[in-house]
Amino acid sequence: AVVSTQSTWALFPQPRSLVQFIDLVRCHKICLESSCMTSPSTMTGDVRVLNILFNKVISVFWTADNWATKMNTMCEYIPGSSDGITEKFRFHLQTAGLAEGSRVHLCIRYETGDQEFWDNNGGENYVFTVAEKTQDHSYGEIF
Repeated sequence: AVVSTQSTWALFPQPRSLVQFIDLVRCHKICLESSCMTSPSTMTGDVRVLNILFNKVISVFWTADNWATKMNTMCEYIPGSSDGITEKFRFHLQTAGLAEGSRVHLCIRYETGDQEFWDNNGGENYVFTVAEKTQDHSYGEIF
C-alpha cells in the first residue's frame, strides 16, 4: 500500500551543523539548534540559549500564512542539557491541516530578567515548506 503523509522541509541548513554554531549562541544568546518531523503532524525543534539567569522563558512564534495570523508555542527545558554555559529547550509545533506548498515561518524569543533576545535566522526567519511525503509500504508489512 502507498501511504501519503505531509511533512515540512527546512529551507535552511540545520544551525547545529554550522562551524560557528556555538559562537552564534554566545553572540546572540539564542539559536535554533535543529528541527525535524517527529510524527506526520508534529515538527520538533531544539533551541540552545546562553544561561544568563535561572528563570527564563523560551517561545516560538510561527505562522503558516505569512504573519496574517501567528501562533505562540512555549519551549520546555531538556533536563541534563546544561553544559554550564548553555542550556537546551524543545518545542513541538502541530502542523496537521497545512496545505501542501504552504510555508511555515518561525522565530524564537528568549526572555530572562528584563532582557529579551530573538533568533530570526539573521532576519530571514526559519522557513519550512509543506510537502507530501509518499512511502511505499507494499513490502515488509507485518500482519
